[in-house]
This record gives sequence, C-alpha cells and structure tokens, in this order.
Amino acid sequence: MPPSKKETPKKEDTPRPNAPDEDSVFNDGRADVTIKSCRIGDPYGLGDRLAVADFEIRNASSKVSDYLIQIEVTDPATGDRKETLTSVVTELAPGQSVDTGNGDGEEDASGTNNTLTGPIRCNVLSADRVASVE
Repeated sequence: MPPSKKETPKKEDTPRPNAPDEDSVFNDGRADVTIKSCRIGDPYGLGDRLAVADFEIRNASSKVSDYLIQIEVTDPATGDRKETLTSVVTELAPGQSVDTGNGDGEEDASGTNNTLTGPIRCNVLSADRVASVE
C-alpha cells in the first residue's frame, strides 16, 4: 500500500546534511571553513619552520557563534598525519566571515612541530560551532 500524504515528508521537512541544528550544543561547522593556504613558515618571526594554515570561516548559522577548528596536516605523498593544528574564532555574527590570511598570525592555525620538511597538505578535520554566550 502506498504511503498516505500524511506519511510522506515534505521537502522542507527533510534534514539537510550538515545543516545547523540550532537546538544542539555543538554543530558541525566544517562546511563553514575553507582552507586558503597551507605551508611551512615562520608565523612569529622566530626562525621556526611550522605548519601554518590560513583559512576563511563564514558563519552559516542564525546565531552569533564560536568555532573550535582542527586542521590535519599530512604528507601529500603518503597521507601520513604530521600534525594537528587548532584555532579558535569567537563571536562571529550570522553571515559574517573572517579571513585569517591577513598576515597578523592571530587567528591562523599554526603548529608546534618545528622539524617539518617537504610539502604538506591541510584538511579541515573538525569545526565545532556553538552559539556564543552573551
């Protein structure tokens, strides 16, 4: 027997993948983050060779939000993980974006392993979005 109209979900009632769930504490914000560059550099001018990932983040939710972002640094030839970078962005308004590639080193994600060599690749491992506490 075919389902009745009442049992058939409407298109707008069907959940979207990675759609913000405004009632949940943490939401998957990976779709809000775009890696702009991934390199070995010296972000603090101390002569280090650290993994540095510049990224853009755009708040796609309807609330002012904070983000905890983890970026995986891998060897592009083998896929082996070399390091995990972490960055925090706070109080981002709905629709507002931040581009960390402005060179000030404040919000970019940089590592602590100063022995990296060769090419590296960066991928967003996780981006937890939570409504800011006002």
